Amino acid sequence: TLTNSIVSNNTATHFGGGIYHETGTLTLTNSDASGNTSEKGGGIYNRGTLTITYSAISGNSAEVGGGVSNEGGTLSLINSTVSGNTPTVSGGGIFNNGTFNLINSTVSGNSATERGGGIYHYGGIGYLTSSTISDNSANYGGGIYNSVTLVLRNTIVAMNPLGGDCSGYNVASLGANLASDGTCSLTEETDLPNTNPMLGPLQDNGGPTTTH
Repeated sequence: TLTNSIVSNNTATHFGGGIYHETGTLTLTNSDASGNTSEKGGGIYNRGTLTITYSAISGNSAEVGGGVSNEGGTLSLINSTVSGNTPTVSGGGIFNNGTFNLINSTVSGNSATERGGGIYHYGGIGYLTSSTISDNSANYGGGIYNSVTLVLRNTIVAMNPLGGDCSGYNVASLGANLASDGTCSLTEETDLPNTNPMLGPLQDNGGPTTTH
């Protein structure tokens, strides 16, 4: 468990520039992982059970998974922000190939040259609940690139300037989602596609991390 900690400006050749987590359970609370670099998982590379709460993953870089790369593990981000991470290929903020939960969190200002500026959901199953995916960019799926099962509820995917809000397979909606274009194929009665969310800038709005 890391609490009130900073993991910053570290480098790994292959996996986990800031943190490499292979097995067991790892929890980050009120902590930052920033400015770290590796081939996969610039900030954090996870193969176990990883829970991130009230924390910021920012300014990291990798070829895949600039902020966090989850390869076969279970990743949960709660009340946290993943921002300003810049890989060279895919998964600017988050690369997921396992079980993934994003709850009341923000993924903003991340970029990739190919797929998934904010999130590249490659395998497994993912749930996005009460979260905001904005200002991310990639050639395909500026906000989200989805390859398998990704479920959205009460979530904003909007204003991703390059690659559209969503790309790849359609996401599954449980309603009350908003997108600024039609690429996420939101079809529930309570969804709002092609709608301007009128978001403010990423800033300190009084919570544990920066938000829109």
